[in-house]
Amino acid sequence: MIKLRLVPLVLMLVFLLLTVFSGPAGARAGAGCSPKGTKTLAASPQVRLYRGPASQSAHGSTTLFGCLKSSGKTRRLGPSKGQGASMSGPFALKATWVGAIEDRRGGKGATQVFAAARDIQTGSAKRCLVGSTDQAGRLLAVRVLLIDAKVGALAWAAITPSATGRAPLIGVCDSRGNRVLDSGPGVEIETLELRGSTLSWVNAAGQRTAQLH
Repeated sequence: MIKLRLVPLVLMLVFLLLTVFSGPAGARAGAGCSPKGTKTLAASPQVRLYRGPASQSAHGSTTLFGCLKSSGKTRRLGPSKGQGASMSGPFALKATWVGAIEDRRGGKGATQVFAAARDIQTGSAKRCLVGSTDQAGRLLAVRVLLIDAKVGALAWAAITPSATGRAPLIGVCDSRGNRVLDSGPGVEIETLELRGSTLSWVNAAGQRTAQLH
């Protein structure tokens, strides 16, 4: 009879132990992606991209981090150290990847613009010059940034000044290098889309596509 009375007590003790050891662990994983003093820039069910507090880096509040929500693992996205660099949008999220745009200011007012992305789960990173080397120093305004998480590639759409006042550019950075796919006043950068590893957009001649590798 005494043994039967002890059964409910044992079950209650097991329940309390499970609550103590499993509850806070789950809370810690979620809390790891929300450190104090940070600002969310973009988020998905898998990752959070945020701006860190000024105290975390010599770059101050421009430092960007990505966090994997399932584990709380956090990795630094940028900007590059010692480059007079800063990071801004457009921001991109795909699976466990996060991405943003990095501006690096050199001497005599020259500026280089890079597309940067990182896989928060594996640590793999991609950082590519937007446009081409002969455009370095020209004022580029990136309007679209896309990430192909399957192959770790980036696609971007930007506008740069020209003799006509507007020069849209569409380019990619993948295993085949950094290259401009299309440019000119007929390019409609707002139509840029990525489905799987197939990039598509519209120019004056109609729809165009390219495969990322």
